[in-house]
Amino acid sequence: MSQNIVTNAGYRYELTYWLQNRGNPNPVDSFEVVTGATTVSFGDRAAFGYTQFTQQFVGQAGSTNVLFRYIHPTEGSFQLDSVSAQVVPEPATWALLLTGFGLVGAAKRRRKPVVAA
Repeated sequence: MSQNIVTNAGYRYELTYWLQNRGNPNPVDSFEVVTGATTVSFGDRAAFGYTQFTQQFVGQAGSTNVLFRYIHPTEGSFQLDSVSAQVVPEPATWALLLTGFGLVGAAKRRRKPVVAA
C-alpha cells in the first residue's frame, strides 16, 4: 500500500502510525515502511499489540511517496492503523513563537492596575 503526500523539498516531516504484530511465526514475515530514502523494517519479532511508531523524513519536491510493504506468503500478521504525516517546525520557528509569548507576558506585566473610584 502506498500514498503520495504533498511535501516541500528539504522540509522535515514526521510520519506517525500504529502497528500491531499478531505474532505469526513464519520466517518470511516482514513489514517495511519506506519514506523517500528512509526505510524502517519490522522483521521477525515477538507479537506486540498496537504500538505507536514515528519516523522522520525529508520531503521531496512536490510529493513524497510513503510505502507500507508487507511480505508474507499467507495470512497477514501485521496490522496498520491511524497513519498521519505533518511538517516538523524548524528551530527558528520555535524561537520566534517563544519570543512572541515572552513579549506578550512582559507587556501584560508592565500594565498598571486600574483603581476603581
